[in-house]
Amino acid sequence: MPKVEFPTGAYVHVHENGWMDKGGVRLWLEHIWSRRPGGLRKERSLLVWDMFRSHLTEPVKICLKKHNTDTAVIPGGLTSVVQPLDVSLNMPFKDRVRDRWNKRMIEGDKTYTKGGNMRAAPLELLCEFVIDSWNAIKTETVVKSFKKCCISYSLDGEEDDVAWEDEAESKD
Repeated sequence: MPKVEFPTGAYVHVHENGWMDKGGVRLWLEHIWSRRPGGLRKERSLLVWDMFRSHLTEPVKICLKKHNTDTAVIPGGLTSVVQPLDVSLNMPFKDRVRDRWNKRMIEGDKTYTKGGNMRAAPLELLCEFVIDSWNAIKTETVVKSFKKCCISYSLDGEEDDVAWEDEAESKD
């Protein structure tokens, strides 16, 4: 990976083979999950994720225990139904990143190789696209996404109707 200074708020890790593994999951837990609000105080929390093999390894379970984190593992085929990111957050986030990319392609400064090919956008700029796009998602949208998946503090069923609200209402 090129030696660049990434913007504040970006943590970039590249696996030599281009995929996620148990080491990448542990890095994510140590550098991202553990630094979320409440993470440094190790407040008890719930992490909802899919059945990806590396999520279920013993070293990852030990790391989760160290961070006082319980897990809910989503059965195969149900991620799009009960995973808050897939249900309400990924689409508006990716749409914003794509909009930023398209705007840069149309209006932004570009450089070209001697052969006339456009050079790739700087990694720092791509990180800014990601940070800005995530920051544009309202906290209320994130909370509603969890409620839509029936994940909430309410144990009396009071918020269960959110799961059946119109999809358009949950989009940013």
